[in-house]
Amino acid sequence: MTVKLAALDLDGTLLDPFGKLTPKVCEAVASLARRDLRVVLCTGRRYRTALPHAKALGLEGAMVVNNGVLVKDIASGETLDHAFLDTPLAHEVIDHVRELVRPSSTSTPTIAASTSSPKRSNASIRSSASTPRRTSSSSR
Repeated sequence: MTVKLAALDLDGTLLDPFGKLTPKVCEAVASLARRDLRVVLCTGRRYRTALPHAKALGLEGAMVVNNGVLVKDIASGETLDHAFLDTPLAHEVIDHVRELVRPSSTSTPTIAASTSSPKRSNASIRSSASTPRRTSSSSR
């Protein structure tokens, strides 16, 4: 079997304890590319914080960011694929977290959820998330 792709993480793998790429790591990644292996960063980081490392490594094409939620093009920043929670499930998660984290003061914690509609504002998420989704807590 021929290996065609190397999926590499940043933190704890490519980056040193100070968050830097060492010359040795840069040379190792370049060596993979010279062997016709496609190198793809796969990281829990956001695109904008992973991008400088991808560029420093001379990578092209796609990288997987946000703990696997987004696949972005390195050059253009275009979202090539995504795996967002659907809105009903996001609301269920928000409701569950609110039950677990009941503040002692009168303030309500604000939890922003990603939706497949990037134009939806956090205010609309908060207002729709505050609408009760369940009538019983026995199923939790």
